Amino acid sequence: MNSTKQKSKELLENYFELDKDFKIVFSQKVKNSKGGRPRDQILMTIKTFKKMCMKANTKKSNDIHEYYIKLEETLQEVIQEESNELRLQLEQKDKIGFDIGRDWAFYHQSLPDNADAAIYRGHKSNQAHPPGRKEVDRFTKKWLQIRYHAYLRNRPVADDVDTALIKLLDRPKCVITGVTLTHGSLSRSDWSVERLCNTAGYAWGNLIIESQLANEARGSMTYEEIQLAARSKRVTNGLNAQSWAHYEAIARGPNFWAGHVKGITPLAFPTPRLVFFVPSHYLMEMVYWSVCHKEEKVRINAHRGMKHFSKSEPAMENLRKLRAKIERKFQDKNLSLDITELVLSARNKQSIKANVADLEKTTASAGSITK
Repeated sequence: MNSTKQKSKELLENYFELDKDFKIVFSQKVKNSKGGRPRDQILMTIKTFKKMCMKANTKKSNDIHEYYIKLEETLQEVIQEESNELRLQLEQKDKIGFDIGRDWAFYHQSLPDNADAAIYRGHKSNQAHPPGRKEVDRFTKKWLQIRYHAYLRNRPVADDVDTALIKLLDRPKCVITGVTLTHGSLSRSDWSVERLCNTAGYAWGNLIIESQLANEARGSMTYEEIQLAARSKRVTNGLNAQSWAHYEAIARGPNFWAGHVKGITPLAFPTPRLVFFVPSHYLMEMVYWSVCHKEEKVRINAHRGMKHFSKSEPAMENLRKLRAKIERKFQDKNLSLDITELVLSARNKQSIKANVADLEKTTASAGSITK
């Protein structure tokens, strides 16, 4: 700073408090032939130093002052942007809650006790509308519940998640445990809609219908934790290793497209319909069904699919050899859906790898999951 030492000291004494904002450590006079001048060692707090820089009447102090003014303006802009974004999010959530309450009223469903104000407003607004349907099937009830619970957890629900999709996902048995599903019995065999990738929302390709037992066992487990449970010899959260192996195979597709898993693993369980698949699993499944499916039309289509995705003769030859091994085991009537031992060999795994790159390009458009 260009101001003199005396002016700086006067500035300190006039605008700041001794022993609070600054300290004089020692003061002494230097004796020499020309006389002595007082020499002070002064310690200031960081805040005092900044204020002093701005109060000093120098060009540098003006630059510092301008810097803090610009810093404050930038901070206000950031606060305003974040405030606008938060306001839009709250408005959007309020609208979603209003729509949920309106639909619950339309189908004459009583609201849960923990419904918030937005849902109550929507529910009340529809009371004056013409009466809706009084008979509500289980698919509509499940659709209402999915949207409500997703709203509470701040999870998005894609527009394509509707009663039609839930009907297509419906199945008589739990895909994880194999138990027969019940409906409205308040037991652990009751049907439940589960997200396969926990970091993604409710969207086509990320949903299956399973038992309440399987849903509770999964909880908030990551895909890596599911893999560990599948390889464990012990029961984990009430499910055995085989059930967790089913979970691992089914959930791999959505977690693959969400970027949580990589690499090629053997196909241990067929991918349920309307669930995102891993390209390598799709190729293995085509090879398998080209031999083992009970319907000839499906076998023929699977065989054509193999040819479509095999871009080179060596790759096709390796797939033929894999298909031949499956066929021999199938004829022995000892083949289960687990073709691990066939795929783990270096040659067969290389065959799968040779086709996956092209297949991933073909299926990339189907890989978006609502986050």
